Amino acid sequence: MNSTGSCADVFVLIFLKVGKFGYETAIECVILSGYVVVKTVIAEIGRMMGHKTIKGRKGFTLAELLIVVAIVAVLVAISVPIFTSRMDRTKATVCEANRKIVLRQILLEQMEDDGFTRDDAEAILEKSDARCPAGGTFSVEWEEAYVKVNCDRHGASIGGGEDTAKTVSVSFTKDYQDFVKANPKTSNDNLRKAFLKKYDGKWPTLTVSGETYSIQPYYQDRGTSKQVEDRVWLFAKKESVSGWNTNYIYNPKNGQWYGATTWKGEPGGVGRVIYEDIDDLIDKIDNETHSNGKKKWAVVTDYQESK
Repeated sequence: MNSTGSCADVFVLIFLKVGKFGYETAIECVILSGYVVVKTVIAEIGRMMGHKTIKGRKGFTLAELLIVVAIVAVLVAISVPIFTSRMDRTKATVCEANRKIVLRQILLEQMEDDGFTRDDAEAILEKSDARCPAGGTFSVEWEEAYVKVNCDRHGASIGGGEDTAKTVSVSFTKDYQDFVKANPKTSNDNLRKAFLKKYDGKWPTLTVSGETYSIQPYYQDRGTSKQVEDRVWLFAKKESVSGWNTNYIYNPKNGQWYGATTWKGEPGGVGRVIYEDIDDLIDKIDNETHSNGKKKWAVVTDYQESK
């Protein structure tokens, strides 16, 4: 087989892999093609320097060498972001594991000492060797019912004790429902502004896969005569998500968070906040799909909530 042809064949294979399966699957092709390119270049250089050659075989032309260089450059451009992304995810995973180690140490001490205080928890954190590999700083969040260990870089917290790490949304929903009932003729926008002041200008947070989103309430104040309980739900989004769009939405009926999906049905999408009522929200969560048939919402099982 012609050397340039063999390199080109593998190069085409990479793009087929990337197009069909994404960059992660293409890593093996990157390694394979790099091996083929290097081996071919070494063999050609050897032949050009006078080593044994196949009868009638020519060395690389300038055009062929330029093609090989271009292929190597593209391989590097493809592989570097892949490895960088994997390294970031690995650091986030290690950080979470280290926070859990500190948390377990605090909880064990708390169970053995009835007089355990916040100062004791912070002392354990200070003495611990567990650190964030990405350079984040750990801190202890202390409440009467639970303890959390936070990382300022990954924006995540791990709950313990009488764990409220997944129950903030329950009390937050009930609080907003009561607030709506106390102000029945107030619009959703004005209710939210007043309610935010009640929470000292800071919404609770939802943490998923190391990313933090602000939990906010919504009240459907138009077009329905249903009870307040059927017109209030929560959503959680990044500040960069504009308007009545969101990354996650909360169904108070079953106490479950759902994440918006991309067109491929994968996490990381953006969905809408406004629905007619809870029943309409549930129907859309269960049945709404993208044009390719992939569901627009997926259940979130691994998350943390924080006041």
